[in-house]
Amino acid sequence: HIVLNRNFRSVPAVLDFVNFVCGSLMSDTCGDVAYTDAEALYPGTDITEILPEEQQKVTVAVLTPEDDADTDVQIAYVIGKIQEMIVAGVPVAQKDHTTRPCQYRDFCILLRTNPMCTSFAHALEQAGIPVQSPDETGYLKAREVGLLLDMLRVLDNPTLDTSLAAIMLSPMFWFTPEDLMRIRMLGKKTSLYSAVCMAIGVTESAEPVQLDDVLVQKCRQLYDTLQKLRQSSGMMTLEALIRRIYDTTDFLSVMQLTKDGDRKRANLHLLLQYAKQYEENTDAAHNGVSGFLRYIDWLLDSGNDFQQTSLTAGVENAVAVKTMHRSKGLEYPFVFLGKLESPFSTEDSRKNAVFSEKGLVGFCIKNPENYTRAKTMPFAVLEQENRNASRSEELRLLYVAMTRAKQQLFLPLNLKKVRTRTTDYLAQYSTLILPDGTLPPLTVQNAGSMAHWVWMCLVLRHDAVLAREINLPPQCWNTPAWSEKLQIHYEFSLPPVTKSDTLPEQAVIQPDADTLKDLKKITAFQYTSPDCGRHSLLSVSALQEAHQKRAPVWKRPDFRLQEGHLTGAERGTAIHTFFQYADFRKAQADVPAEIQRLQTYGFLTPEQAAAVKPEIPAAFFRDDLYRRLCRSKRVLREQKFLVQCRDLSAYPETAAILRRYENSDSILKGIIDLAFQEGDHFVLVDYKTDTVSSPDVLVDSYREQLMLYCGALQCITGMPVKECYLYSTHFQKSIEVKP
Repeated sequence: HIVLNRNFRSVPAVLDFVNFVCGSLMSDTCGDVAYTDAEALYPGTDITEILPEEQQKVTVAVLTPEDDADTDVQIAYVIGKIQEMIVAGVPVAQKDHTTRPCQYRDFCILLRTNPMCTSFAHALEQAGIPVQSPDETGYLKAREVGLLLDMLRVLDNPTLDTSLAAIMLSPMFWFTPEDLMRIRMLGKKTSLYSAVCMAIGVTESAEPVQLDDVLVQKCRQLYDTLQKLRQSSGMMTLEALIRRIYDTTDFLSVMQLTKDGDRKRANLHLLLQYAKQYEENTDAAHNGVSGFLRYIDWLLDSGNDFQQTSLTAGVENAVAVKTMHRSKGLEYPFVFLGKLESPFSTEDSRKNAVFSEKGLVGFCIKNPENYTRAKTMPFAVLEQENRNASRSEELRLLYVAMTRAKQQLFLPLNLKKVRTRTTDYLAQYSTLILPDGTLPPLTVQNAGSMAHWVWMCLVLRHDAVLAREINLPPQCWNTPAWSEKLQIHYEFSLPPVTKSDTLPEQAVIQPDADTLKDLKKITAFQYTSPDCGRHSLLSVSALQEAHQKRAPVWKRPDFRLQEGHLTGAERGTAIHTFFQYADFRKAQADVPAEIQRLQTYGFLTPEQAAAVKPEIPAAFFRDDLYRRLCRSKRVLREQKFLVQCRDLSAYPETAAILRRYENSDSILKGIIDLAFQEGDHFVLVDYKTDTVSSPDVLVDSYREQLMLYCGALQCITGMPVKECYLYSTHFQKSIEVKP
């Protein structure tokens, strides 16, 4: 057989330390390997000749934290050491037998669990050190994602009190717990959503509780926002709906201002991708908010989850923070083994039954009379076997972690963890070491953490520097053969604090000249086709604004709409919204009731409803054009269209308008307000709310727009348009427009 004991990664100083630790701890009973000379690692790398001897070492930092210190002494040591080495430009050996100054990507911090990685990564990030943290779970339980999912649950079912209370107390709406209590008093036996409706007068309150105007206004804003979003949820894709929530509540921006805001913002953006993937991979019957929430609930119930984004995703020159499990097969010039004091799992001792891989089982006995619990012999035997197997796995994991280092290995240790107020583990270890300089296997098996193993080996080694600094008990055993070549560098204090402005900037790698030349050639290419000067997608409204040479009117934010009266353009939008969503038959019978209905269902805001004067729609229902519409068997309202300009060019009334786009693939889009069929032709109607001096001025302003609508209507229906009208709410009559 071939013994694979040649290590082509680490320098001899690291391998000597690994051999000493594993040779002192591993045996057939703990580690499942008798670590002899045949199992020991031997150097196979030539970087020893490249690097100075002082840059090839194992450093053990024996740290004693202050009793009132708020910071973690191990984290502070790692941060200080990385900054110190970056400033000093510690050399790193390269494959071409040259050296370069160290960079952040040369450092790796290995820890036992993912939560430890998270705390280390956050601390390094706050110190200004770029970090590449491992992929984290718990995405669906992140606060920002949970709040967004609560919003989706409320849109799907507003009567869910827990979800509604969560979003009301969130930065989306800024209710206080006192606000919720006062709202809840309006209807103690109803849902929270019903109480909100009572607060704004949509339904009558069961309890006579007086609310102040500010709280009523907050309830009105909540109600209106939910109504709009619930309406959008039936017409939008899930991804578009989530974007609408972000825009409406400004939730994305607010979350970015909180602690760890970059991660929260990245997680919220990532939710858009997960929503899109869900809709792409499911059939139409399961799409939508309800289907997505059922899928999320299934993930939570089954213990599955999505992955969170890393702290600095995409940053290559960053310190790697990984678990020991994920470090297998990797290598780094500088490796820190952090939090070795993390205790081993003792879960088996708390169980009522333990099982073995051989199918054996052991139970604990409980006495229900005096509430005592006793282990049976099978339980104790299986518990010990499982503990031995677990310790063996932990010992092999420590071996893997130590052998990741190429040049330097750092082990920060907390002295107060082994010298507690009740127990001095170092004194115990010194009494348990055998005269021949070996550790009893039972002592190794009973270790409580990886740090205990390292301390056992340090006590066994009994360096004079360490013994003097921490006052080790006298040595009463022979020095083990594994430690003959071993050299350990000790540190007993934190590195000096390095200011961030003294950290050197990383050198920028120069681009490849040939690649840069090709990129410049590609980007300098100029198209000569006439289509380059044409828009691929046109809108009728944009063409109209360009024809009239007027600037577009931007929509005011929702919070500004409540500050005063609506502008003229906003009043026109309100009137147009009424004609868009109104039930004409109901409106003809009772215009004010229809306005109230549209407000109740969220089509109109209270400000917009107040701007729609009942006499304006009433005049339309008295117009002869409406009587003709009532006799039609085919009525089109808010008809969207997408037509090619080359198809519109076939109609004489649009040919002159689209002369620039003749025979092009450009597409024209728009929305036809109203059209109805009479016989074998259509009649086109467009609502206008402009305030002008005469009907002729209105016709001249919108003639080209109406002609484009006529051509588009003929394209999509295949029937001619014989008549075209503008209905002016200012003049309260229909005005015929001729080509």
